Amino acid sequence: MLRCEYSSRIVLPAIRRAMALEMRRRGLSVSQIAELLETTPASVSLYLRGRRGRKVDVPRERIVAIVDKLLRGEDVSQDLCDLCRQISASSTGRSP
Repeated sequence: MLRCEYSSRIVLPAIRRAMALEMRRRGLSVSQIAELLETTPASVSLYLRGRRGRKVDVPRERIVAIVDKLLRGEDVSQDLCDLCRQISASSTGRSP
């Protein structure tokens, strides 16, 4: 599997799941989380129930920092790309 394929199928769902769980811990509703993640409430529900995004470990401290920025209205796209590269590299044994 190509690294970009691995990232889109495995790593990004794991990051989104971790973000959804962190936002839920902070009291956000499924609809609010879906809006922030630019996805559907049904997808968020799958993340929260562990039906999607469970195949890799995501560093919680990075997720907390990203969610903090997202809730302040800041752009987190570069943070997400950096985290995805880091996880993909460590999971596939390749350098970022």
